[in-house]
Amino acid sequence: MAENTNQVVLVLGDDVSTDAIYPGRFMATVLPSETPKYAFADDAVFNPKLQKKEIAHGSVIVAGKNFGCGSSREQAASALKGHGLTVVARGIARIFLQNAINVGLNIVICAEIEAKAGDHLMVAKDKVVNVTTGREFGVTPLPESRQAIVDAGGLVPFTRKLLIESLADDGRGTRKYRIGWLPGDGIGIEVCAAARRVLDAVGFEAEYTPGDIGWEFWRTEGDALPPRTIELLKHVDAAMFGAITSKPVKEAEAELVPELRGKGLVYRSPIVRMRQLFDLYKCVRPCRAYAGNPLNFKEGIDLVVFRENTEGLYAGVEFNPVPPELSATLAQLSKNFAPFKTLAGDAYAITCKVNTRAASERIIRAAFEYAAARAYPKVTALHKANVVRATEGLFLETAKRVAQDYPAIAMEDANVDAICMWLTMKPKNYGVLVATNLFGDIVSDLCAGLVGGLGFACSGNIGDKLAVFEPTHGSAPKHAGKNKANPIATILAAKMMLDWLGEKEKAEAIEKAVRRVVSDGAVRTYDMGGTATTMDMATAVAAALP
Repeated sequence: MAENTNQVVLVLGDDVSTDAIYPGRFMATVLPSETPKYAFADDAVFNPKLQKKEIAHGSVIVAGKNFGCGSSREQAASALKGHGLTVVARGIARIFLQNAINVGLNIVICAEIEAKAGDHLMVAKDKVVNVTTGREFGVTPLPESRQAIVDAGGLVPFTRKLLIESLADDGRGTRKYRIGWLPGDGIGIEVCAAARRVLDAVGFEAEYTPGDIGWEFWRTEGDALPPRTIELLKHVDAAMFGAITSKPVKEAEAELVPELRGKGLVYRSPIVRMRQLFDLYKCVRPCRAYAGNPLNFKEGIDLVVFRENTEGLYAGVEFNPVPPELSATLAQLSKNFAPFKTLAGDAYAITCKVNTRAASERIIRAAFEYAAARAYPKVTALHKANVVRATEGLFLETAKRVAQDYPAIAMEDANVDAICMWLTMKPKNYGVLVATNLFGDIVSDLCAGLVGGLGFACSGNIGDKLAVFEPTHGSAPKHAGKNKANPIATILAAKMMLDWLGEKEKAEAIEKAVRRVVSDGAVRTYDMGGTATTMDMATAVAAALP
């Protein structure tokens, strides 16, 4: 259990039953995923605060003796866990205690605890300190084996962890994770090798499974993301991706081996396909200005762009030439199509922008959840609803609706063209930004430019079951094989991967090492004005690990 300081949001007496925590009338009718909605459902004040996300993750409930008495319903513990609450009680009923351990609810038995609503507590393994009053209280620690289950997040993730750790030894130690390794084209190979040096140095134990992806496989097989690589990604815990070369359709066809030309093969970006095939809907791009970086636009910039990753103008619904039946249908349905209806099909092209309410909501909600968990005060929704009224209007409308569920976080919206100006004028006025696919892609590169360029820009393509992490730069063919590209973006992408896998301490160690190397300034790649090689930078970061 990590030490933390959080606010007491509810104080209860003795003998609080599971029926008070989770009323029995919901047991037979509510899906497991919905149980948090009904935590303290009969409390007309506290339950609405939970539903409106007014109670911060990690907030504390203080209770008297025999907390969780009564029936043995495990939903009571699950409902509290779903809100990230910590329970500090003078005593906990035996069956509730076991259920709480099984679901990973953070629980502390503190027989002398005294606190009132609004107090701040520091909860540690051996004590609870009421920071508000200055008083310190001893705790009855859980047995080490049970605390390990809680720390893992519950019995299921704890068991999964044990199973992974028990897999075959590769001769160096126990394999913990299976990582898809997709270096791709150009400098992707070099920067991934640099990231691997840092991952090894930080003690991350994994089996790295190489996957085929990129231009050579398009050229020789007609598929930049071959089926074998798709199958590989179905059986890994996460993946690291380097970079790929992409070219326009006609150039791509011209580079196919002769026997594949003229067969109707059309090049599509493998990373875009990967995002859609595995529903990696959440593209998260943190852009932080590390102190001492000579490329920083300003010091202290801390931006995170959430980009919807599966639809919009990247949905792949395109026509060139335009079929006559499509032209006829559009002419019938939209008077604005009139100037184009007489054009020959090969005289123009159409790319459809497809945005759904469901995809818009989940990326916007993800941005608000991120802001809530990391104390960002505001989320800015980017759009062009004043012109692109249908799709961008839907996105903006959804953002305003979702924002109502997060009253503690301010929500503002901005036209995407205007935000490009404001980010360069007052970047510190912004924190978390959320946008549709194309606008998120563009604005995240602008944000990268504020903190050192693409050599510092990492990205996570995150779904519910798989995540693929990458630098946001391309393959840079002119630099390939020269061992000169800045690998920090890829190293930070590896840090994001560790975060997602739950390896928080190792992730934090990597970022601290990057901060030290950048601040010290002794090792700088060409883009930073230095002469260090790709591997020089990786070696320096590895050496700076705490």
